[in-house]
Amino acid sequence: WFCHRIGLPTGSGGVLASGGTLSNLMALVAARAALDATPRDPVLLCSEDAHVSINKAARVMGLEEDALQTLPVTPSGGLCLEALADRLTTLQTQGRPCLAVVATAGTTVRGAIDPLSELAHLCRDAEVWLHVDAAIGGVFALSSSHASLMDGMELADSITLNPQKLLGITKASSLLLLRDRIHLRKAFSTG
Repeated sequence: WFCHRIGLPTGSGGVLASGGTLSNLMALVAARAALDATPRDPVLLCSEDAHVSINKAARVMGLEEDALQTLPVTPSGGLCLEALADRLTTLQTQGRPCLAVVATAGTTVRGAIDPLSELAHLCRDAEVWLHVDAAIGGVFALSSSHASLMDGMELADSITLNPQKLLGITKASSLLLLRDRIHLRKAFSTG
């Protein structure tokens, strides 16, 4: 239902989790599993205002100490597209793979939303997984009067969405939604 409502295609799906930290971790593990081969020294890119759970995920995944690279934000608080484009070019020149770009739809500090549509197109062109941490703002996609705030979220490869943040659910809950649910099986299936 959530996949359909936010505009993900047929074949999308997800899994419930106890919180956004776990959903973000599972999304990044799925991103790594989606690659044909596990790259050496992969990098995760996000804004300097991304949630601390992204840093935790990089550590739990055993990535190199410099794997999580933060980028500046614009005066409105969104991830700077030019900085991201420059960093992707630099990584390609260095031969260092980008595992994923993590966008934020509702930062903890000021509620800022990264430019999701533009990020999605940039990531598609670079063939890089886009994860949207929409734990705070994602439920706005369900509201006809506020859905435009989340334009572009439906283009992501994975999305973290926490219903309890704004829907009044009293139990901590999170959803990890994937554009193609096969990536969940690829990353986590045990046979």
